[in-house]
Amino acid sequence: MESIFDALNELQRGGASDALAKQLGADTGATRSALSSALPALVGALARNAGRPGGAEALRGALERDHDGSALDDLVGTIGGAMLGGGGRGKALDGEGILGHMLGRRRGAVEQEIGRRSGLDAGSVGKLLVALAPLVMGALGRARRERGLDDGGLRETLGLERQRSEAAVPGGLGPLEQILDGAADGSFDGGDLARIGGGFLRRWLSRRR
Repeated sequence: MESIFDALNELQRGGASDALAKQLGADTGATRSALSSALPALVGALARNAGRPGGAEALRGALERDHDGSALDDLVGTIGGAMLGGGGRGKALDGEGILGHMLGRRRGAVEQEIGRRSGLDAGSVGKLLVALAPLVMGALGRARRERGLDDGGLRETLGLERQRSEAAVPGGLGPLEQILDGAADGSFDGGDLARIGGGFLRRWLSRRR
C-alpha cells in the first residue's frame, strides 16, 4: 500500500528542499539529511501518542477540526506559513503548537540528536521540525478523510507508517528511537484541546538556547 506520506518525498529533492534550506539559512545537503531523520521521528511520535489510552480519539478530533490535507497542496507555502507562526492561516499551520504536542518534553533531545546526525545546529533543526509538523498532520488528515479511518484505523495506519519510515533510515534511528520511546508528555489530549478552544494544542514549549 502506498505510504500516506509519499507526498512529502518532494521535500527531499528539487525546489522544495532548496526553499526549505534557504528558509533555514542552511546547507541543502545537511537539510536533506536532517529530513531523513526528522520525518520518521515525527511519524513515530504520532504513532506512540495515538497508542496511548484516548490518544487516537483525540488525534482524530484534531484532524477533523484543523487538518483536511490542504496543507499539502503548496508545500513551500505551508513551510513558510508554519515558520511565520501560522502566517494568518490559523491552527492548521501552528507549527510550534503542533510540534509541542507531538514531542512534549522530548523536543530538545530530538533536536539535538537530529542535529548530531545531520550537521545542522539544533536551532535550525527546531525550525525544520516546526515547518514539517503541519505537513505531517496534513498528510494524516487527508488519509483519514480519503480512507475513512476511525480511531483503530489511525492507530493501525500510524503503526505501519512508523515501521516503514524508521526502516528507511540508513543505519536506523538509534538513540533517536530511544528518545522517542522514553517517558514524555507529548500526546493529543482531548480534555486539554477542548478547554483551550477545541483546536489549539495543549502545550507551548519555550525554546531554551
